[in-house]
Amino acid sequence: MKKGTVLLVIMMMLLTLFGCSGSLKIKEGEKDSDLVDARIISATTKKNENTGFTVVNTKVELTGRSEIALMSIHGTYHFLNDEGEEVGTVGFYYIGVDDPLEKDETVTTEYGFQNRFEDDVKQVYLEITEVKNIEELPPKHLPQTGEYLYEALNSEKINSIKEVLPVKITYIQDQSGFRTYYTVEDPESIEKAVALFTSIKIKDETNEVYTDNYNGIHFVWPDETESYVSINMRNLEVSVYNQYHYYEMEGLAAFIDGLATMGVKTTD
Repeated sequence: MKKGTVLLVIMMMLLTLFGCSGSLKIKEGEKDSDLVDARIISATTKKNENTGFTVVNTKVELTGRSEIALMSIHGTYHFLNDEGEEVGTVGFYYIGVDDPLEKDETVTTEYGFQNRFEDDVKQVYLEITEVKNIEELPPKHLPQTGEYLYEALNSEKINSIKEVLPVKITYIQDQSGFRTYYTVEDPESIEKAVALFTSIKIKDETNEVYTDNYNGIHFVWPDETESYVSINMRNLEVSVYNQYHYYEMEGLAAFIDGLATMGVKTTD
């Protein structure tokens, strides 16, 4: 086989797997905040035809307009099809960590994520939904060795899980975009799952990080709100002021086995 033919075959294989990549048309959203200017500089997509997920990469420029430095900026990417109909949304956030955004200062942030959209994505705009200055952002707790997982997280819902039980619990195993779900919804299984979950303890912080193993625990509460615990392979992943920390856990395997035994298994 000639060299040119080999390259052509490889290119065709990549196109079959990921589809064609392209740039999105960037729409100007209405100005949502007088405290910050947010502008999408670029947005590209690449669809994985095997999994149905679309990989999106964006570059956003933020300029502070607040007299008090900004620490927390949250928003929503709105993705549209050719007709301008919304086909999906993804959250946007910027946390200043040790370098809050001062007035008239401009920073550029880059994000990469994947999502399953209802239709082909052709356009995008960014809506800013919440801005907090350095005086408003509350301190967040880092997990400590020996703490129970449900007490160590920065989530009022999960902290109170023994008092108010969720109505649905799902363990999500995600490997390279292929997901398996174990879900419980009946009251008896919920009680057993909560007992297993509240037995999980924090061990030591670790530098062990895996790619393409984005697992998690998803809770739905009686008021229809949701909570999520992010797990990198088998370690807890928490983000505090946009800095990621990873912790080994004791009791996670028993929880997963329990969900796998009691729960309904689905895949996508």
